[in-house]
Amino acid sequence: KNAFLLSQTTEKLSAVNNANNTGIWIMTHGNGNNSFYAFLLDGSGVDSVPVISNIGQSFGMNGDNVGQMKFSPDGTKIAVAAWNSNFVELFDFNSITGMVSNNILINIPYAANGVYGLEFSPASNYLYAANVIPGNIYQWDITSNSSVVINSSIQQIGNSSSSYRGALQLGPDGKIYVARNLGT
Repeated sequence: KNAFLLSQTTEKLSAVNNANNTGIWIMTHGNGNNSFYAFLLDGSGVDSVPVISNIGQSFGMNGDNVGQMKFSPDGTKIAVAAWNSNFVELFDFNSITGMVSNNILINIPYAANGVYGLEFSPASNYLYAANVIPGNIYQWDITSNSSVVINSSIQQIGNSSSSYRGALQLGPDGKIYVARNLGT
């Protein structure tokens, strides 16, 4: 409780069970660098020495420190949104070691304010992202683990004239819910 772990981080924060379900990996992303920090929480408490993976884009410039970071339900993937950019990054996650690997850059059609919300399908085979303005929601089939195949599988599955799409969240009913600015 109240254990300070790291300064200079983005708002990107997520957690997932470790491989044998005896603990939880708590993941954050550094601010102004390309570092993922994985802290293991188990019956002994939080290990204050993180597993560090230096991979992907540096976040913290131009507002890219804003946006969701999500683990897939099966714990094998992690995705990161970039608020002021038109991309999402998808990585493999090793729930035994806490390491992040295999960076795949997923391009998003033009968005005035980039991407904020992310979510995976319940079976972990699709990734969803919501751009802020114009408020579109996109889907990619991520089963191939190939950058070219994933990027070519893009489908726009939703849009809104009211724009300002925020967080995406997988509910216990298997549906994905979308936050909207001011409920509009």
